[in-house]
Amino acid sequence: MLVAAAVAVPALGYCNGMKGQGYGPRTSTAFPPGWNGLARTPFRGWRSWYAYYTKFDEADIKDVIDALTTKNRTVKGWEGKVSLSDLGYSAAGIDEGWEGCGLGVNHTQHYVNGTPAINNATFPDMKGLVDYGHSKGLKMGWYFNGCGCIEKRKPASGWGINYQGDIERLAEYGFDGVKFDGCGRMCNMTMYADLMNKTGKSFAIENCHWGDCTVDDASSCPTKDWCPFNWYRTSGDSNNNLGTWYNNLQTTLRFNADWEEPLSQPGCWAYPDMLQVGRLGCSASTHGCAEPQLINWTRTHFASFAIISSPLVLSVIPTDEVITPLLDIIGNKQAMAINQAWVGHPGTLVRNLPPVDPPSPSSLPPPSTSSSGGTTTTFTLAKAEQATLNGCQIYDNTEPVYLRSGSVTLFTSAILDLKLSPGTITGVSFDYQYITGYTGTTGANFTLEVAGTSAYASPLLNKYPYNNKQYSPPVAVEANGLSIAVPSSGGAVEFKFHNLDKNIQIELPLQISITCAGSSPCFTHSTPVPPSPPPVAGIQLWAKPIGDGKVAALFINGGSVAYPPTKISLKELNISTTTVYSDGHGDADVGSKGVAVTDVWTGEDAGPVSAGQWSTGEVPPMDSKFVVFDAGSASF
Repeated sequence: MLVAAAVAVPALGYCNGMKGQGYGPRTSTAFPPGWNGLARTPFRGWRSWYAYYTKFDEADIKDVIDALTTKNRTVKGWEGKVSLSDLGYSAAGIDEGWEGCGLGVNHTQHYVNGTPAINNATFPDMKGLVDYGHSKGLKMGWYFNGCGCIEKRKPASGWGINYQGDIERLAEYGFDGVKFDGCGRMCNMTMYADLMNKTGKSFAIENCHWGDCTVDDASSCPTKDWCPFNWYRTSGDSNNNLGTWYNNLQTTLRFNADWEEPLSQPGCWAYPDMLQVGRLGCSASTHGCAEPQLINWTRTHFASFAIISSPLVLSVIPTDEVITPLLDIIGNKQAMAINQAWVGHPGTLVRNLPPVDPPSPSSLPPPSTSSSGGTTTTFTLAKAEQATLNGCQIYDNTEPVYLRSGSVTLFTSAILDLKLSPGTITGVSFDYQYITGYTGTTGANFTLEVAGTSAYASPLLNKYPYNNKQYSPPVAVEANGLSIAVPSSGGAVEFKFHNLDKNIQIELPLQISITCAGSSPCFTHSTPVPPSPPPVAGIQLWAKPIGDGKVAALFINGGSVAYPPTKISLKELNISTTTVYSDGHGDADVGSKGVAVTDVWTGEDAGPVSAGQWSTGEVPPMDSKFVVFDAGSASF
């Protein structure tokens, strides 16, 4: 069943921290959800804030307009060259940074007639810029009540004149939408909606009052009959840290957890801030960057905002370097169809899952056993490339290992990043097999040295020539009763060959067991083993009905280790596969075998549904499984 607990969000906004500003209590019922007919599906576009913060100008916005509309992109599932606007990102928003702070009356950002002051040095022709965007087929958005100027000085005639001046300029310049931030004193969303309504034009409106739910007209949050905006921030600002978008995602639960009457709905969408795709893990806080190692986490981020019907707003400088690696994510047709679908619910959290504890850092190579005779540790020389030879002693880097003539060290425990712990070595044991490249008697043999002391010396290796293609029988070595002291600085186990005349071939794997006195480990790692990184986010299952018997599901693994295969039931996704007859009775699970599950990113089959359940398979760390369940094909 799609249910979730609400998440409390502390008061964040300047707007709602300032009492007595005439924001309420709210009484108007003129602006119910969807009142202006816009954003019937979640908005998609671009906004300047995280791309530039306040350091940009008119030329930068023109460059972005060109980047959004130029048909030079190749995207999986799309024919020919397409633009970002073709993909649906067909709006450009000018955020904080255009204002002429202090240029207005009494060093404010508004003139005496209430119209906002623009920094003409950086934006000499605001209307011309809007017209340029329109000529390219884009919608253009603006920004008010900002945090750069923080308008707090009340005009002599009252705050109303500034509200009026803002909307007059919004309409005069031809903007199509506007974002209202929460830093200044003009926070009455009902008043702004009323003034926009009176212009005769509908504007797409973002309420950016940071998720602060109050009972007045400055609230960031809608009610069942009040939503004088089209999408609303549920959280504080996001950033390029790996877990911030996930934390913001949780703040949407207040608006989508109710299965019967969600507050996030057409024309009134819950919005956990702009997308951080193209920014996650970047060293700089603006512009964007290409981070291939984070592409799966970037994909998870996009999927999570898509599945809750959030507006999808890019906020990077759309250069080829940044955008190209993202195109198959932000341009995925199925992901966007999931985002845009509406069949009564925006999508919500289904289930929280327990984390998987990462393995504890260990100073021992497995396995290690203790007994009354001491502690025994076994390690394996498994591949020829683990050998540590001088010169070109290995001439074929495959199993088994081949040795040339001379005296060489085949193996040292240091290659496995192991060193002997201080103490006493009491025994060694191993089995070996070999083939020699000669038939005569020589003086060739090998020794196993522990902390510089010979623990075992083999007999002469003068049998089993290679031309017979026959290994020696396994030779079992048991050297007990040793008393080799390991100094405080530690030591190594070394496998050395001496006086080789011709080639020798040693069969791998070669297991060596070392026994030391007492119960302490015989080995430690030569270098400290760093702890596993902490999890970036939690483990969650989200879902959204998308119509025609289909439900999208997103399983998020925000941990630092792989998550084991997890069963997802059709029941918890509200997928019914029972046949219901006219008299009301049903046959359980007659159709579950006909439910198809498709991977959103690849379009391929994601595995069967069995006994009403589907398995995620193992989910890598900082990754997800994004699928669509199609019960429309079930044989009822």
